[in-house]
Amino acid sequence: MLFKSKKSNKNPVESEEFILWHSRKDIAQKDILEDTLFLHNIPLLPKALPGNGKIIVFQGVAVGDGGTTAALNLAAVLSMASPGMVVIIDLDGYGSVRGRLGLSATDCLVSILDWKNINNQKDIAKGLFSHSSGIMVIPGVVHYDQVDEVNPSLVLKILKTLKENYSYIILDCPPVAINNNTWIAVLVADIIFTVIRPDRDSLDKFPENTSFLARLGCKGRSINILNKAGMPGGIRLADLENNKEFNISEVLPYSINVIENNNRRQLISRHNQRDYYVKSLQALNNRVQSRDGEIIGPRVDIKTG
Repeated sequence: MLFKSKKSNKNPVESEEFILWHSRKDIAQKDILEDTLFLHNIPLLPKALPGNGKIIVFQGVAVGDGGTTAALNLAAVLSMASPGMVVIIDLDGYGSVRGRLGLSATDCLVSILDWKNINNQKDIAKGLFSHSSGIMVIPGVVHYDQVDEVNPSLVLKILKTLKENYSYIILDCPPVAINNNTWIAVLVADIIFTVIRPDRDSLDKFPENTSFLARLGCKGRSINILNKAGMPGGIRLADLENNKEFNISEVLPYSINVIENNNRRQLISRHNQRDYYVKSLQALNNRVQSRDGEIIGPRVDIKTG
Protein backbone atom coordinates (compact mmCIF):
# COMPACT_ATOMS: atom_id res chain seq x y z
CA MET A 1 0.00 0.00 0.00
CA LEU A 2 1.47 3.33 -1.06
CA PHE A 3 -1.06 5.70 0.39
CA LYS A 4 -3.20 5.96 3.50
CA SER A 5 -5.96 8.34 4.44
CA LYS A 6 -5.17 11.12 6.86
CA LYS A 7 -7.55 13.52 8.58
CA SER A 8 -6.43 16.97 9.58
CA ASN A 9 -7.86 18.92 12.51
CA LYS A 10 -8.07 21.94 10.23
CA ASN A 11 -9.60 19.99 7.38
CA PRO A 12 -11.87 17.07 8.28
CA VAL A 13 -11.87 15.88 4.68
CA GLU A 14 -9.68 12.82 4.15
CA SER A 15 -6.59 13.32 2.04
CA GLU A 16 -3.94 11.01 0.66
CA GLU A 17 -0.41 11.06 2.06
CA PHE A 18 2.53 9.12 0.70
CA ILE A 19 3.21 6.35 3.18
CA LEU A 20 6.95 6.09 2.43
CA TRP A 21 7.64 9.25 4.40
CA HIS A 22 5.88 8.21 7.62
CA SER A 23 8.90 6.72 9.38
CA ARG A 24 10.70 10.08 9.35
CA LYS A 25 8.09 12.66 10.33
CA ASP A 26 10.75 14.86 11.88
CA ILE A 27 12.33 15.54 8.48
CA ALA A 28 10.63 17.43 5.68
CA GLN A 29 9.74 15.47 2.59
CA LYS A 30 11.92 17.79 0.50
CA ASP A 31 14.98 16.93 2.63
CA ILE A 32 14.29 13.21 2.34
CA LEU A 33 14.15 13.40 -1.43
CA GLU A 34 17.35 15.40 -1.66
CA ASP A 35 19.46 13.44 0.82
CA THR A 36 18.14 9.87 0.83
CA LEU A 37 18.72 7.28 -1.89
CA PHE A 38 16.70 4.51 -0.23
CA LEU A 39 13.77 4.40 2.15
CA HIS A 40 12.43 1.06 3.39
CA ASN A 41 14.75 -0.52 0.76
CA ILE A 42 12.93 1.34 -2.00
CA PRO A 43 15.19 3.43 -4.30
CA LEU A 44 14.04 7.04 -4.46
CA LEU A 45 16.32 8.51 -7.12
CA PRO A 46 17.99 7.41 -10.39
CA LYS A 47 21.45 7.45 -8.80
CA ALA A 48 20.30 4.83 -6.31
CA LEU A 49 20.82 2.24 -9.06
CA PRO A 50 24.40 1.57 -10.28
CA GLY A 51 25.23 1.81 -13.95
CA ASN A 52 25.45 4.41 -16.71
CA GLY A 53 22.29 3.54 -18.61
CA LYS A 54 19.55 6.16 -18.78
CA ILE A 55 16.05 5.12 -17.72
CA ILE A 56 13.22 6.84 -19.60
CA VAL A 57 9.55 6.43 -18.73
CA PHE A 58 6.64 7.17 -21.03
CA GLN A 59 3.27 7.35 -19.29
CA GLY A 60 0.05 8.61 -20.79
CA VAL A 61 -2.49 10.45 -18.70
CA ALA A 62 -5.38 8.55 -20.33
CA VAL A 63 -5.81 5.55 -22.61
CA GLY A 64 -5.08 6.51 -26.21
CA ASP A 65 -2.81 9.46 -25.49
CA GLY A 66 -0.08 7.93 -27.66
CA GLY A 67 2.59 7.04 -25.14
CA THR A 68 3.34 3.66 -26.72
CA THR A 69 3.81 5.19 -30.18
CA ALA A 70 6.13 7.89 -28.83
CA ALA A 71 8.14 5.41 -26.74
CA LEU A 72 8.68 2.99 -29.62
CA ASN A 73 9.59 5.65 -32.16
CA LEU A 74 12.02 7.38 -29.80
CA ALA A 75 13.58 3.98 -29.12
CA ALA A 76 13.97 3.51 -32.87
CA VAL A 77 15.65 6.91 -33.21
CA LEU A 78 18.06 6.14 -30.36
CA SER A 79 18.86 2.70 -31.77
CA MET A 80 20.04 4.22 -35.05
CA ALA A 81 23.06 5.61 -33.19
CA SER A 82 23.25 2.82 -30.61
CA PRO A 83 22.01 -0.41 -32.21
CA GLY A 84 21.53 -3.21 -29.74
CA MET A 85 21.97 -0.85 -26.78
CA VAL A 86 18.38 0.39 -26.50
CA VAL A 87 15.83 -1.67 -24.57
CA ILE A 88 12.09 -1.08 -24.43
CA ILE A 89 10.06 -2.68 -21.65
CA ASP A 90 6.31 -3.15 -21.93
CA LEU A 91 4.63 -2.42 -18.60
CA ASP A 92 1.36 -1.36 -20.18
CA GLY A 93 -0.69 -4.37 -19.20
CA TYR A 94 -1.28 -6.93 -21.91
CA GLY A 95 1.13 -6.62 -24.81
CA SER A 96 0.87 -3.05 -26.18
CA VAL A 97 4.45 -3.13 -27.48
CA ARG A 98 4.18 -6.73 -28.65
CA GLY A 99 1.10 -5.93 -30.74
CA ARG A 100 2.50 -2.69 -32.16
CA LEU A 101 5.64 -4.47 -33.38
CA GLY A 102 3.69 -7.46 -34.70
CA LEU A 103 5.37 -9.90 -32.33
CA SER A 104 2.92 -12.75 -31.92
CA ALA A 105 3.31 -15.11 -28.98
CA THR A 106 4.23 -17.92 -31.38
CA ASP A 107 6.97 -15.90 -33.11
CA CYS A 108 8.29 -14.18 -29.97
CA LEU A 109 8.54 -16.57 -27.08
CA VAL A 110 10.10 -14.01 -24.74
CA SER A 111 8.03 -12.22 -22.10
CA ILE A 112 8.72 -10.02 -19.09
CA LEU A 113 8.01 -12.98 -16.80
CA ASP A 114 11.18 -14.70 -18.05
CA TRP A 115 13.08 -12.23 -15.88
CA LYS A 116 11.96 -14.06 -12.77
CA ASN A 117 14.69 -16.59 -13.55
CA ILE A 118 17.40 -14.20 -14.78
CA ASN A 119 19.90 -13.60 -12.01
CA ASN A 120 23.19 -12.77 -13.75
CA GLN A 121 24.52 -11.00 -16.82
CA LYS A 122 25.12 -14.13 -18.88
CA ASP A 123 21.38 -14.90 -18.82
CA ILE A 124 20.21 -11.44 -19.97
CA ALA A 125 19.80 -12.56 -23.59
CA LYS A 126 17.15 -15.05 -22.49
CA GLY A 127 14.84 -12.18 -21.56
CA LEU A 128 15.29 -10.00 -24.64
CA PHE A 129 13.98 -10.11 -28.21
CA SER A 130 16.16 -8.48 -30.86
CA HIS A 131 13.88 -6.54 -33.21
CA SER A 132 14.84 -5.74 -36.79
CA SER A 133 14.83 -2.01 -35.91
CA GLY A 134 17.80 -2.55 -33.59
CA ILE A 135 15.66 -2.23 -30.47
CA MET A 136 15.93 -4.88 -27.79
CA VAL A 137 12.43 -5.71 -26.58
CA ILE A 138 11.04 -7.04 -23.32
CA PRO A 139 7.43 -7.74 -24.30
CA GLY A 140 4.52 -7.83 -21.88
CA VAL A 141 2.79 -10.95 -20.66
CA VAL A 142 1.24 -13.43 -23.08
CA HIS A 143 -2.03 -14.10 -21.24
CA TYR A 144 -4.42 -11.74 -19.46
CA ASP A 145 -4.29 -13.73 -16.24
CA GLN A 146 -0.51 -13.19 -16.03
CA VAL A 147 -0.71 -9.42 -15.64
CA ASP A 148 -0.76 -9.60 -11.83
CA GLU A 149 2.50 -11.59 -11.85
CA VAL A 150 4.39 -8.44 -12.86
CA ASN A 151 5.16 -6.59 -9.64
CA PRO A 152 7.44 -3.75 -8.46
CA SER A 153 10.13 -6.17 -7.26
CA LEU A 154 10.39 -7.75 -10.71
CA VAL A 155 10.47 -4.36 -12.43
CA LEU A 156 13.23 -3.14 -10.13
CA LYS A 157 15.23 -6.32 -10.68
CA ILE A 158 15.06 -5.80 -14.45
CA LEU A 159 16.06 -2.14 -14.25
CA LYS A 160 19.02 -2.86 -11.98
CA THR A 161 20.36 -5.40 -14.46
CA LEU A 162 19.77 -3.37 -17.62
CA LYS A 163 21.15 -0.08 -16.32
CA GLU A 164 24.58 -1.64 -15.96
CA ASN A 165 24.54 -3.20 -19.43
CA TYR A 166 22.59 -0.95 -21.83
CA SER A 167 22.67 2.72 -22.83
CA TYR A 168 18.94 3.46 -22.80
CA ILE A 169 16.08 1.69 -21.06
CA ILE A 170 12.66 2.93 -22.17
CA LEU A 171 9.51 1.86 -20.34
CA ASP A 172 6.05 2.03 -21.87
CA CYS A 173 3.80 2.48 -18.82
CA PRO A 174 0.16 3.03 -17.94
CA PRO A 175 -0.72 6.23 -16.06
CA VAL A 176 1.08 6.40 -12.73
CA ALA A 177 -1.38 5.23 -10.07
CA ILE A 178 -1.68 3.02 -7.01
CA ASN A 179 -2.50 -0.32 -8.59
CA ASN A 180 0.24 -0.70 -11.23
CA ASN A 181 4.02 -0.74 -11.50
CA THR A 182 4.59 2.70 -12.98
CA TRP A 183 5.35 4.21 -9.57
CA ILE A 184 8.51 2.14 -9.06
CA ALA A 185 9.69 2.96 -12.59
CA VAL A 186 9.30 6.72 -12.18
CA LEU A 187 11.18 6.73 -8.87
CA VAL A 188 14.39 5.61 -10.61
CA ALA A 189 13.76 7.22 -14.02
CA ASP A 190 16.12 9.89 -15.32
CA ILE A 191 13.34 11.36 -17.47
CA ILE A 192 9.56 10.91 -17.25
CA PHE A 193 7.69 11.86 -20.40
CA THR A 194 4.05 12.49 -19.50
CA VAL A 195 1.91 12.35 -22.63
CA ILE A 196 -1.41 14.17 -22.97
CA ARG A 197 -3.64 14.79 -25.97
CA PRO A 198 -5.76 17.87 -26.70
CA ASP A 199 -9.13 16.54 -25.60
CA ARG A 200 -11.17 17.02 -22.45
CA ASP A 201 -10.79 13.50 -21.02
CA SER A 202 -7.00 13.65 -21.08
CA LEU A 203 -6.76 17.22 -19.82
CA ASP A 204 -9.18 16.59 -16.95
CA LYS A 205 -7.04 13.68 -15.72
CA PHE A 206 -3.78 15.61 -16.00
CA PRO A 207 -3.85 17.49 -12.64
CA GLU A 208 -4.15 14.33 -10.51
CA ASN A 209 -1.46 12.60 -12.58
CA THR A 210 0.90 15.53 -12.03
CA SER A 211 0.06 15.65 -8.33
CA PHE A 212 0.88 11.96 -7.98
CA LEU A 213 4.29 12.46 -9.60
CA ALA A 214 4.98 15.38 -7.28
CA ARG A 215 4.11 13.26 -4.23
CA LEU A 216 6.57 10.66 -5.48
CA GLY A 217 9.26 13.33 -5.66
CA CYS A 218 9.50 13.17 -9.46
CA LYS A 219 8.22 16.57 -10.49
CA GLY A 220 11.66 17.87 -11.45
CA ARG A 221 12.24 14.94 -13.81
CA SER A 222 8.88 15.05 -15.58
CA ILE A 223 8.49 16.57 -19.04
CA ASN A 224 4.98 17.13 -20.39
CA ILE A 225 4.32 16.30 -24.04
CA LEU A 226 1.25 17.45 -25.94
CA ASN A 227 0.64 14.66 -28.46
CA LYS A 228 -1.69 14.71 -31.48
CA ALA A 229 -1.57 18.50 -31.56
CA GLY A 230 -3.88 19.78 -34.29
CA MET A 231 -6.00 16.64 -34.37
CA PRO A 232 -9.50 17.08 -35.84
CA GLY A 233 -11.91 18.25 -33.14
CA GLY A 234 -9.13 18.72 -30.60
CA ILE A 235 -8.48 21.73 -28.41
CA ARG A 236 -6.30 24.24 -30.23
CA LEU A 237 -2.58 24.22 -29.60
CA ALA A 238 -2.62 28.00 -29.07
CA ASP A 239 -5.03 27.55 -26.15
CA LEU A 240 -2.81 25.00 -24.42
CA GLU A 241 0.83 25.70 -25.20
CA ASN A 242 1.12 28.77 -22.96
CA ASN A 243 -1.22 27.50 -20.27
CA LYS A 244 0.74 27.26 -17.00
CA GLU A 245 -1.61 24.58 -15.67
CA PHE A 246 -0.33 22.09 -18.25
CA ASN A 247 3.25 23.36 -18.56
CA ILE A 248 3.76 21.79 -21.99
CA SER A 249 7.45 21.38 -22.83
CA GLU A 250 7.24 19.49 -26.13
CA VAL A 251 4.70 19.04 -28.91
CA LEU A 252 4.11 16.05 -31.17
CA PRO A 253 1.76 16.91 -34.05
CA TYR A 254 -1.21 14.89 -35.22
CA SER A 255 -0.26 12.96 -38.35
CA ILE A 256 -2.33 10.58 -40.43
CA ASN A 257 0.96 8.93 -41.37
CA VAL A 258 1.42 7.84 -37.75
CA ILE A 259 -1.95 6.09 -37.79
CA GLU A 260 -1.21 4.41 -41.10
CA ASN A 261 2.21 3.18 -39.95
CA ASN A 262 0.79 1.91 -36.67
CA ASN A 263 -1.82 -0.10 -38.56
CA ARG A 264 0.94 -1.59 -40.69
CA ARG A 265 2.93 -2.36 -37.52
CA GLN A 266 5.70 -0.08 -38.75
CA LEU A 267 7.71 2.55 -36.89
CA ILE A 268 7.19 5.88 -38.63
CA SER A 269 10.61 7.09 -37.49
CA ARG A 270 12.12 4.38 -39.71
CA HIS A 271 9.73 4.63 -42.66
CA ASN A 272 8.87 8.32 -43.09
CA GLN A 273 11.59 10.54 -41.67
CA ARG A 274 10.21 13.66 -43.40
CA ASP A 275 6.97 13.53 -41.45
CA TYR A 276 6.57 16.38 -38.94
CA TYR A 277 5.89 13.88 -36.16
CA VAL A 278 9.29 12.29 -36.79
CA LYS A 279 11.02 15.65 -36.95
CA SER A 280 9.47 16.63 -33.63
CA LEU A 281 10.92 13.49 -32.02
CA GLN A 282 14.32 15.16 -32.32
CA ALA A 283 13.34 17.46 -29.45
CA LEU A 284 12.77 14.41 -27.24
CA ASN A 285 16.03 12.92 -28.48
CA ASN A 286 17.81 16.15 -27.54
CA ARG A 287 16.47 15.92 -24.01
CA VAL A 288 17.53 12.28 -23.67
CA GLN A 289 21.02 13.09 -24.91
CA SER A 290 21.35 16.01 -22.52
CA ARG A 291 22.65 15.66 -18.99
CA ASP A 292 19.49 16.37 -17.01
CA GLY A 293 16.71 16.52 -19.57
CA GLU A 294 17.30 20.14 -20.59
CA ILE A 295 17.18 21.15 -24.24
CA ILE A 296 20.59 21.07 -25.91
CA GLY A 297 19.56 21.80 -29.48
CA PRO A 298 17.18 24.07 -31.40
CA ARG A 299 13.50 23.28 -30.99
CA VAL A 300 11.86 21.95 -34.15
CA ASP A 301 9.21 24.17 -35.71
CA ILE A 302 6.11 21.99 -35.60
CA LYS A 303 3.28 22.23 -38.10
CA THR A 304 0.03 20.82 -36.81
CA GLY A 305 -2.17 20.86 -39.88
